[in-house]
Amino acid sequence: HVPLKFIEPFVQQIFVDVEGEASGEVVLEGNFARISLRGDAFAHYFSFGVPFLNTHYHLTDSVHFTDSKIYFNNVTAYDDYGNTAIADGEIKHRYFMQLDYDIDIHDADNLLVFNIPRTPGAMYYGTIFGSGNAKIKGNDFHTDIEANMHTDKESVFTFAITNTTSAIDYQFLTFSNNREIKPNIITRNITKE
Repeated sequence: HVPLKFIEPFVQQIFVDVEGEASGEVVLEGNFARISLRGDAFAHYFSFGVPFLNTHYHLTDSVHFTDSKIYFNNVTAYDDYGNTAIADGEIKHRYFMQLDYDIDIHDADNLLVFNIPRTPGAMYYGTIFGSGNAKIKGNDFHTDIEANMHTDKESVFTFAITNTTSAIDYQFLTFSNNREIKPNIITRNITKE
């Protein structure tokens, strides 16, 4: 069993708090500037955080390595609450740098997908659980997320606005909750329809 913490410096743009172990038939070659990894491994209790969502996920399943990519198929991932989603994807790299990733998430069931705490001056914060499908694509510099999901029970999202007239500037938001709104803060409890 090899600790997976060693990959964290190479994937820190997309994953943090990497933990777990791997076993299997994997060949490691090269020096630290040109690491090459090939083979098939089984990740035991692999966990990682997604910093821009402030979420953590866990899995135990097969992962495959070539000289230029890491890929996985039909992997069941769990959030910190035990909710699940299935993931397929690949992370292309050049010696574990210049990452390009393409991850399909499907059959998410009440998965924790957003967990940003309230902080002074925060424009938005909340906890969102979702069910459905998503596609996450990106590289070292940007991430695109396309989601076809609905929010689940216990989801709460707050979008703070500096003044009530600036709400017009955010036309992508639709508010349908008639609850009392706190001054200068719009809070929406998101419930399953």
